[in-house]
Amino acid sequence: MARTSERERSPRKVDAREVLGRVPPHAEDAEKALLGAILVDDKALPLVQDLCTTEDFYIEAHRAIFEAMVDLSGRGVTIDAVTLAETLKQRGQFERIGGAAYLDQLIDVVPVSAHVEEHASLIREKAIVRRLILACSQVVTSAFEDYGDLDSFLDGSEQTIFEISRQRHRTETAHIRRTVKQVFTELDALSQSSKEVTGVTTGFARLDSITAGLQPSDLVIIAGRPSVGKTSFVLNLLTNAAGAGKTPVALFSLEMSNPQVVRRILASEAGIPAGKLRTAHGLSQDDWTRLFMAADRVNKFEMYLDDSPMLTVAQLRGKVRRLKLQHGIGAVAIDYLQLMRPVRSYDSREREIAEISRNLKALAKELEIPVLALSQLSRDVEKRQDKRPVLADLRESGAIEQDADIVMFLHDPNPTQVDRTHRQVELVIAKHRAGPTGTVPLVFSGEYTRFSSATDAAGEVGETAGFAPPDDGAF
Repeated sequence: MARTSERERSPRKVDAREVLGRVPPHAEDAEKALLGAILVDDKALPLVQDLCTTEDFYIEAHRAIFEAMVDLSGRGVTIDAVTLAETLKQRGQFERIGGAAYLDQLIDVVPVSAHVEEHASLIREKAIVRRLILACSQVVTSAFEDYGDLDSFLDGSEQTIFEISRQRHRTETAHIRRTVKQVFTELDALSQSSKEVTGVTTGFARLDSITAGLQPSDLVIIAGRPSVGKTSFVLNLLTNAAGAGKTPVALFSLEMSNPQVVRRILASEAGIPAGKLRTAHGLSQDDWTRLFMAADRVNKFEMYLDDSPMLTVAQLRGKVRRLKLQHGIGAVAIDYLQLMRPVRSYDSREREIAEISRNLKALAKELEIPVLALSQLSRDVEKRQDKRPVLADLRESGAIEQDADIVMFLHDPNPTQVDRTHRQVELVIAKHRAGPTGTVPLVFSGEYTRFSSATDAAGEVGETAGFAPPDDGAF
């Protein structure tokens, strides 16, 4: 090949903004080695196309060369110095990349196409760091200028950085035999285990058998008429998941304060009437013992509470992202959906609820965790003789029904039943995108704010068997 001038041998770097006067991180040697390996053996290109892209290269000439290689491969043309040079000439890039001399240099860098995957991974790693630097510099610039609404600004900044962090993990296209092997490995493990729940356990055997647990990326709506026990039910779900399931969970309570939430949890765990914990009058020595034992157990839960009032969807996303990054949160619940605020005002409440619902589903999918949201029912259900809820009863927006993967209704089929301490309640699974619907019979012990399966003996309510003595400093 003809040699070119010294100027042509020094390809120009991308004008990637130098932040704080420093050159952004890059792997020039890895870029050269990767391109040289493909020139030596074009079978190396398919090995790296899923690991890095044209945009991941820092050197402008390397971007042009890699893009031309991908073009040749796509047209079924063998990649070598001749075909590559011709393609670059047709694009008017041949002299700009350093000409024939630079292609010769790339071939001389590596004698064989070894380690191409390691080189591609390094190139991508440096590209991700550069994107992070650029994103942070843009956040700083915007912060000094007119950033607009603070919540939207914070949410956008966090989302940008979170998306960059997710770029580290790429889904690999695999031959089916690999997935078959993976499935058989999982089936073998399941066959040797009594565990039948693949998601987050709810603590209710019948519900878990229908859903296999609360699944990642699912938006779960729990709705019901007033005083049917929606908050108590979701608290039971979360404490069951955090306790027996060992899953970190979070509750965003827009209606009750954190102390009120904890009082309900302690009443349920200790088997003490919730009314006693409002004043603490009439607590016996046995009650105090139960409370200490319950507190010791609850303290071990990986459970996070947030009682911020009038929470916006942008604020919620930011908080949950941080919980996911810092604590590996596995499930989130919001009490309740209609108390949340949209990022901006709309001309109708229905559109506001639609935006909130859509964002909750997007959050579940983004973080790959189940998101539970309590919801009110419309007043239409009160006008009917048959009070059993249906999907059309979801208040203020049909979008809730569309966005939800699971819709569950808590229904009291006999509101006039004499025994109000242990009410027979139905959990109606009206929508289940990935499986069957059905009804789960439950018993609601309102005095203790506890739900149990209808098959459980009533005498089990308030039972503390199996609790260990409280540790010192339980509070």
